[in-house]
Amino acid sequence: MIDIKTTIENTLGIPVIELFEPVLPPCATWYPISDTSGLEGDGKQTEEVSGYQIDLWDRDRERVRQNGRKLKEAILSNPDVSIPELSYFYDVNGKMWRAMLTFSEVRKE
Repeated sequence: MIDIKTTIENTLGIPVIELFEPVLPPCATWYPISDTSGLEGDGKQTEEVSGYQIDLWDRDRERVRQNGRKLKEAILSNPDVSIPELSYFYDVNGKMWRAMLTFSEVRKE
């Protein structure tokens, strides 16, 4: 099972904050977005698929892009995850850049 907080901190060296904390860049937030059953057979679930979203926050556009690519590679080193989708946005309310990674992890029962 992937430890998202540790992966972010070890790969990027930035703090991972809780969703209710103020966003003081550079930092990261993450949360689960879905839990579904994977393979099923003989009336039993044999795998579970969990979806996650990670947001990287920074005022510097190029740094958020570099961190997004770097974290994507670190996540891919785990054989149980899908290829993360990576996108970039400018948050007009917070006046900062955000890299968003979404991916799934398959856990066997």
